[in-house]
Amino acid sequence: MKFLSIRSLSLLVIPILFAGCKLLGEEFVAASLEEMMSGAIPSTANRYRVPAPRIAAIRKNTGIIREGSLFVIIVGPDLKKNVKQHGTRGVEYGVRLRKEPRTHLVLEKIFASGEEINLFEGNEKLRAEFPQLVSSSDIPFTKFTPDAALTSVGPDDDRRLSELGSSRRMISGFGIEKRPLPESAVDPVKSVFPECRTDRPQFVLTSDGCDWVVVKGDVTTYLMLDFLIVEERNFKGGVVFTSAFDRTLRRETDLGGTVRVRWIDLGGTLFFKAP
Repeated sequence: MKFLSIRSLSLLVIPILFAGCKLLGEEFVAASLEEMMSGAIPSTANRYRVPAPRIAAIRKNTGIIREGSLFVIIVGPDLKKNVKQHGTRGVEYGVRLRKEPRTHLVLEKIFASGEEINLFEGNEKLRAEFPQLVSSSDIPFTKFTPDAALTSVGPDDDRRLSELGSSRRMISGFGIEKRPLPESAVDPVKSVFPECRTDRPQFVLTSDGCDWVVVKGDVTTYLMLDFLIVEERNFKGGVVFTSAFDRTLRRETDLGGTVRVRWIDLGGTLFFKAP
């Protein structure tokens, strides 16, 4: 898997405030997404008009473009609502390519059905959060115990589950899905993560043994888990086990307990590091 400008994509998870953009009189240069990202077609204002790309996952004002070999962060006012409202067929985006604080795109205009929509009209500032995308050298592998066999740990494995405690484990081979919590698991999950919206589907790491509910995530962590689901990829990364359910609950729900995601291996040399 090839990723574009991996080191420059992002180094910190921080909220960024963008001043409103002065768009009048500044032209968007027509280009493809690859031409823009490679610099094959220049633009003095770094503004381009590109066919609406495939956005694999969006959370609030932050999205992930996954098209061909490209993996690019895009931000914009009410990004999720605007992408859903206007779709991608026959739609073009007016974007600004920015290199600071890391390479990303700012969606400024949408061109759809002969209409030109300025997303910054009435929006002086844009608040967006960036996922912390790093190389392997920034992941503390030595703090996580490899545990490939955890996928086969079943609800009756009391000894094995008791060993997990609050340990840090490096796991792989788990699926990832979203589903409602069984009613009996609501209180145990909320005891670990009181802010959890248990009335909504939750992220769950799945396996042939026990499944594990993901808790204490932030916008960027959930964005990455959305991305894994859309891309139909298994979870590979580091987690902290935050609780283990009792045997009765495990048997009833097939849930082993709760985990907190600390990093995800996205393939190649790209990793996500949770804040």
